[in-house]
Formats: sequence, structure tokens, C-alpha cells
Amino acid sequence: MTLTPRRLLFALALLAPAAHAQAPAAPTPPAVREPARYVIVEAQAFAPLGGLRDRFGAGATGAVGYGWSVGAGRTLEVRAQAYPFRKGTVSLADTTAGAAPVSADSLRFSLDLAGGSVVFRQSFSDGRVRPFVHVGGGFYRWVERRGAYPGAGVALAARRAQWSGALHAGAGAEAPLGRRLAVRATGTLSLSPGNLYGASNLRLREVTAFQWATAAVSLSYGF
Repeated sequence: MTLTPRRLLFALALLAPAAHAQAPAAPTPPAVREPARYVIVEAQAFAPLGGLRDRFGAGATGAVGYGWSVGAGRTLEVRAQAYPFRKGTVSLADTTAGAAPVSADSLRFSLDLAGGSVVFRQSFSDGRVRPFVHVGGGFYRWVERRGAYPGAGVALAARRAQWSGALHAGAGAEAPLGRRLAVRATGTLSLSPGNLYGASNLRLREVTAFQWATAAVSLSYGF
């Protein structure tokens, strides 16, 4: 049988659908899923807000935690963390009311909060970058240490310690670094009831609640 151009085109038309049907489909990339459980280590920078700003400066601290999945994109974390508020030094020569300063000495004070919290986190994507919001609460033991300077009329207790609750809320984003590791950036606002006495002759307002903001970077390991 003579192979004519017409017969060649007819044979190619019959073979093309069969070849297309046998071609393997392109693989679909698997969805990036959060691990069922994980541990987390976090580095934090924090800054006081409200009345705490009059007494303390920004600082750095850390936290550790354990988390587990409670549904699609939802996790719970149990965390232990501490916030050491420092740089609390008031120069009596600059702030004491009156015609003349009594001394160039300083009144030093500090505030330490340490405790734990439970945080609920809701993610909005299972892609390579997962934005999320989180809310939580816990209990902290806070310890206030203050100096005393009778010459300036400052007669404050040297140390006070109490337990108090705390609320946290914030947002961030997480990106996996493989099957088990992930990096996370978070911003959080925190509020805890507490009381620091004021001192009018030092122009220090009374503090009735502890407020602070935190920026954090963390690394988690899933299993």
C-alpha cells in the first residue's frame, strides 16, 4: 500500500489522542501542614506602655513553649516566660520638688514578671507563609523592688510580691523551613493588673496596670 500524505495525516491523527492519554500528569505539590505537636523557643524585645513608661525602659527576654493542633489551622500553646523591667533610675537632683535638690543620689527600682500562659492561635493559610492571630491568658508573679531615700521624703517598701492574671493578643506570620522546623515573627500587646505606688515629690504617677508590647522571633520543631 502506497503511503500518501493523506494517509500519513490520518495515522497521526489516530495516534495523537493515545499518546496524550498515556502521558503522566504533572505531580501536584503537597500542601504544607502544621505538625500535630511542637516545641518552641522564642527571643523577645519588649517595651513598657502607659504608666510603666515613666519608670522603665525597653528590654529583652525569652520564652519556651509546647504546642499542639486542635483543628485545621488552630493550635494551643503552653508557654513559660519572664519580663525583667529595668533601667528604673530616678535622679533625685533632677526630680525632687523644691527650691534646691537635696542630693545627686538616685532612687533605683525594678519590676520582674514571671509565669506562664495558654495561647490560642488561628492561622489563615496552609501555604509557605501562614499569617495568624493569637489570644491568651495566664498568671504571673510580679516582684517590685525599690530603694528608699529618707532625705528626700521617699519612704517606700523595699520589696513587694504578688500574683496577678494577664491577657495577651497579637498577630504574626510563620514560614516552614522544612518538614519539622518553622520560623515565626510575632507582635503582641499584654495587660496585667498591678499597682506601683506613686511619689509626688519625684513626679512619679501611680501605676494601676502593667501594659507592654512585645516583638518576637521564634523557632519551632514539630514532631
